[in-house]
Amino acid sequence: MQLALLAKSRMPNRHEIDDTLGWIYHNKGLTSLAVATLKQSVKAVPQSAVYLCHLGLAYAQNGDKAEARELLDRALKLDPSFDGAEDARKVRRFLQG
Repeated sequence: MQLALLAKSRMPNRHEIDDTLGWIYHNKGLTSLAVATLKQSVKAVPQSAVYLCHLGLAYAQNGDKAEARELLDRALKLDPSFDGAEDARKVRRFLQG
């Protein structure tokens, strides 16, 4: 996380860094930070299935099922075989039930 924060301080407008930092926050359970940071990567590249998935998973972790479903659906529609698509499908099924 320290390296990602350093990179963010030096290159504040890079969507790749926002995604990486947001994903780290997500994995550490820092959900509100994850959502805020991942939103920036999706805003920069709205057609990235990976970014949409990461944000969707963060919303799911935050308990926002409707937003999570929408983002995961968008990610899977854009690219049904992106890296992480199977995890997105599993979470999507879980959110449905």
